Amino acid sequence: SPDRKALDWVGLTLSTLGMGLLIYGIIQGGETGDWGSPQVLGSVLGGVAVLVALLFAEKRVANPGLDPALLRNSLFLTGSIALAVAMLAVMGGSYLLTFYNQQVRGFSAFQAGLLMVPVAIGTMTAANSSAKLAARLGPARVIASGLALITLSLLYFSTLDESSPLVPFVLAQAVFGFGMGLVMAAAPAMCMSVVPPEKAGAGSAVPNMMRQVGGAVGVALLGAVLAAGYRSHIAS
Repeated sequence: SPDRKALDWVGLTLSTLGMGLLIYGIIQGGETGDWGSPQVLGSVLGGVAVLVALLFAEKRVANPGLDPALLRNSLFLTGSIALAVAMLAVMGGSYLLTFYNQQVRGFSAFQAGLLMVPVAIGTMTAANSSAKLAARLGPARVIASGLALITLSLLYFSTLDESSPLVPFVLAQAVFGFGMGLVMAAAPAMCMSVVPPEKAGAGSAVPNMMRQVGGAVGVALLGAVLAAGYRSHIAS
């Protein structure tokens, strides 16, 4: 936009409060195992309520940081949701794989870090080829393919134990990273392709926010699952 915009304090405050309550509730639920407690339920429901209020409040702000009108466009909404889902899976999956590599397989922190290199290689490879694939197949198909690869990788990771062979594991991580690279490159491009130039700032903020939200919720949610599983095994 050619005009300098004021900071959206309403959106900033509500989004921070809403996400903080939601993630806190998820983490507390995983730690305590009591998802029906007033503390957990109140935090989760309160976070959701604040985020809903955010959408209504942003309709009345002159220069919203989160423009709800953009979400009415199906391409923009699909790309934003795809980013959130991908980051939820990737950040949550990476969080769990760290525990698997060190606590289950007994690798050192350095060795566990090396085992994550295939994810980075897969991501870089996909990012370099994503633009060509999107031009040939369309961004929607590229995003769907990326999400499918992430899903297949996570399904394989769910079968791992302390004696699983390393070679398939390393290859699955490369596929995991390749899927992530496809989504991370194609989804923002699809979102921004329908945003008017004067709304580029607010338009780019939404996919970025969805990416951050998905990652934070993914770590909190799968961390809660990990804590619940660990607690049940200790109890038995």
